[in-house]
Amino acid sequence: MQKRGKDLQERKMKRKGIVYSCLVTVFLFCCIIFSNAQVQVTKGSTHHYTVSPIPAVASYNYNWSVTPGGTSSIFGTDSISNDILWDGAPGMYTITVYPTRLVSGCAGNNQTLLVSVVDMDIKWNSTSSIQCPKTDNQTGDFFITADYTGVAGAWSFSYSIDGAAEQTVTIPAGNSTTVNIDGFINPSSTTQANHTIRITSITTPDNYTVNYTGSEADAAKRLYTVTIDPTPNTSSIIQL
Repeated sequence: MQKRGKDLQERKMKRKGIVYSCLVTVFLFCCIIFSNAQVQVTKGSTHHYTVSPIPAVASYNYNWSVTPGGTSSIFGTDSISNDILWDGAPGMYTITVYPTRLVSGCAGNNQTLLVSVVDMDIKWNSTSSIQCPKTDNQTGDFFITADYTGVAGAWSFSYSIDGAAEQTVTIPAGNSTTVNIDGFINPSSTTQANHTIRITSITTPDNYTVNYTGSEADAAKRLYTVTIDPTPNTSSIIQL
């Protein structure tokens, strides 16, 4: 009888220990630094997410999931950090993380982050591809308009002229922006000179870079031919 009472007391103490460890798991994970504020990401981009580790001697797994499922790729399931590829359809998603203590299997509270996946689109437009030569009296600059839709914030694009080194232009937050691209010359006074502008990449406000390849010849795309007229010089002034 005495032994039976002792066994019963040990089982009670063990249950109390498990309950206590579960409560500790729940309490500590509530302190994770993980904002519930909504964030925006560009479709096709990969972003890194992290939670603060539980400050305890015991080991924990960290369980990650994205809902709705089947639309985004998670590259880790048991550590405090994770890379997520947002390759699903545009819309609202929820990242959920909760810890599991390895010894007892007790789980902590869910921590969530709302993520808005946004499709990115840019339409390029220019009114004319024939420019005046750059002289003291005429600019000869090329103006292109970028109509951007996607994640809000400043973005940038890179371009090259005649295959030379790329140049980068940073655009402040906004949708439709007109950019002045200069650097075109025509040393001839009798014939036209042709230059090629190729837009090579776009970097979105959430730091996702889209590289353009191919020979897109459509002006609504990313390749432009700029024709510079000859400099219309006259002869010297004479008195008649």
